[in-house]
Amino acid sequence: MVGKGILFQDYDKTLAKRLKEILNYEDEKILICMPGYYYSSTKMLHDHVKYFVRAWVKENRNLIDNFYNENKQYYATELSQLYASYKRNMFDFTNYFKAIKQIWIDRDIAVHGLSLLLEYVDKENLCVLCNATDDGIDTWQPSLLKAAIENDIEVKTLDECYGINGLIFISLE
Repeated sequence: MVGKGILFQDYDKTLAKRLKEILNYEDEKILICMPGYYYSSTKMLHDHVKYFVRAWVKENRNLIDNFYNENKQYYATELSQLYASYKRNMFDFTNYFKAIKQIWIDRDIAVHGLSLLLEYVDKENLCVLCNATDDGIDTWQPSLLKAAIENDIEVKTLDECYGINGLIFISLE
C-alpha cells in the first residue's frame, strides 16, 4: 500500500489500491482485520516475530496510520496466527479461543464471501477449497462446503488448485 513490497511479497499497484478500499469498506457482515501487535506490546511474541514487527512498524507505522479510518472499528488477525506469533507459556490460548468463538457464532464469513463473489463472478469460474473439518453441516459457523453444493460450485482439493492457470486465490481463514 505504501509503494513498495515487503519481505515476502512484491509490490502490486492494483492490490495496493484494492487493499486501501477494503480498509474503509462499509458492510456490517465483513470484519476488517489488522495485526494487533503492530499497535501493542510485543513481549509475548516469539523472538523472530518480535524482531520483524518492531522493524516493520518502526519503518511503516506512520504510513499505515494514514489508511485507517479513525471512526471505524478494526479487528485483529491473531485469530488464525496465534500459535505462530505468541509464546505458549505466556498466552492463555484455551480461554482466548473460547471467547473468540462467541464472537463468530452465526457469522457466515466464508459463506458471505462466496455470496459476494457470486455477485461479480460467474459460478463456472469459481471453485471452493474447504477446510478439512468442514463436513457440509452448519454448526457454530455456517458451512462453506454446504453453500458451495447449494450454489452448484465445484469443490476442489488444494492439489487440484495448483494446476489452475490464472487462479486468483482468496483465503478467508
